[in-house]
Amino acid sequence: AVWYHLFSGRKIFYFIEPSPENIKIYSKWATNASGSKTSTYEFLPDLILAAGGEVYEIVLRKGQTLFIPSGWMHAVFTPEDSLVFGGNFVHRHSLEMQLNIYRLERQMKVGMDFRFPNYQKLMWFCAWDFLEECNRLRRRNRNIFFNDKVTDQLKLQIICKTYSPHILKGYKALAKELERWATSKAKCTTEQYPE
Repeated sequence: AVWYHLFSGRKIFYFIEPSPENIKIYSKWATNASGSKTSTYEFLPDLILAAGGEVYEIVLRKGQTLFIPSGWMHAVFTPEDSLVFGGNFVHRHSLEMQLNIYRLERQMKVGMDFRFPNYQKLMWFCAWDFLEECNRLRRRNRNIFFNDKVTDQLKLQIICKTYSPHILKGYKALAKELERWATSKAKCTTEQYPE
């Protein structure tokens, strides 16, 4: 996810939803645009519109702050001198999308300067934090979690009531990805284990 605060000036943002079709168009556009010497430049929003997709335009003015959801593609036009503060951030409400984008960036060979720094290491810490939260939940509900007469199904229901289905789906995707990273022989993967 991204946040921008416009201190002065004006910016025009174009947003594209990260649907599978739009991501496919983006991936083809980004890999062709960067390596092509003969083709003319094509504006990604025009390609999305031509394929039947939607592009959203937002004008950001002095003093306004904008949050861009994880995975949303965006282009920015600056019609006048502007001063912006902003950055990228990761959160557990969109883990699955963030992991999809991370994989896409690796497939597209996006340079490290343009990727979220230490992403894999951060994901290991994210999983560790989730396990710590689950342990605190178990301690708060000691009479249920440490009772042999209570079924695992009931214990699972308590965890599922604590977290939204969307967040649990994200943690499930994270668990699969961590398992893949842990069994990978790739050097760039093993360098990012937490110390």
